[in-house]
Amino acid sequence: MNKTLDISVIGLSCVDCIAEGEFRRPNVQNPVGDIRISAGGLGNALVALSGLGLKVGVSTRVGADMYGDYLLDQWRELGVDMSGVTVDRERPTGYSFVLAGGGERTPFYSAGTGSAFGPSDIPAAFVEDSRCMIVFFAGALPSLDGEPMLDLVKRCRAAETVVILDTSDGVLVDHSDIPSYLPYANLVANREEGRRITGKESPREILESLATRGSFMAVTRPDGVSLMTPAGQYLDVPSPYHGRPVHNVVGAGDTFRAGLAAYIATNYEDYLEGKLNYHEACLWASATSYLFLSRTTEIHPFSLEDVRALLDADRGETSK
Repeated sequence: MNKTLDISVIGLSCVDCIAEGEFRRPNVQNPVGDIRISAGGLGNALVALSGLGLKVGVSTRVGADMYGDYLLDQWRELGVDMSGVTVDRERPTGYSFVLAGGGERTPFYSAGTGSAFGPSDIPAAFVEDSRCMIVFFAGALPSLDGEPMLDLVKRCRAAETVVILDTSDGVLVDHSDIPSYLPYANLVANREEGRRITGKESPREILESLATRGSFMAVTRPDGVSLMTPAGQYLDVPSPYHGRPVHNVVGAGDTFRAGLAAYIATNYEDYLEGKLNYHEACLWASATSYLFLSRTTEIHPFSLEDVRALLDADRGETSK
């Protein structure tokens, strides 16, 4: 099938402000140190994909404000197809403030334009002509969740567009519709998200509860990933990069999804024929995430050659 777009990244966008500090310190005017600004989960994925030589598009809503301009300027610099971006002049750009300290992250979040992102914002070409689509924050998209999302993933399945669903472990996220999407879409969740969707505790129990023939399900962990293939094979793939120093861990799951989508888009025919090497796909995704977390530049931080070189170097160390 002739596909003109390798990966479409769609869903909720926001500006993340991440600060290190102690949440419980009272009456301190400035209890935090350096503050990092990023383009949120969707933006993290776009940065990770930006140097891989793939054709990537984004579909989301931003406000006509300073934060919206920040997102648009970054995506323009990344060179992504922005034909699916809607500028909403009635709502502000979504914003998240995350206070991280002592191993715990406390998020404060305003959905803004994300509350209005819906089917009419997604170009038909993204559905029909993408090899792979990543949907960010299923369950936190009130104008897309439910029947509209089900219709979207059905259309993608009919067009042989591979869908990877991202969700959120936020307490206000509605996970109840997620299982209904899975006959037509694939899911990558962390352990807490998987627990909230299924009520199960271990990654294997979560995957067995969600397993759907024709779709893959994955539960990410700090030390690796557990995955159930479309054929029902269970894989446990440790990350070769767990424990190596990184600048910070914000965006690990977002960029794992990006790396997985990149591997599928690069090996698209193998996926369609049921021959995709899921173990290799997980390693590719782990390498992509590690390179993002240890990056030294914001724009085009690493290339496809960097991903392959890292994987080859790790295999060389393993074989010694």
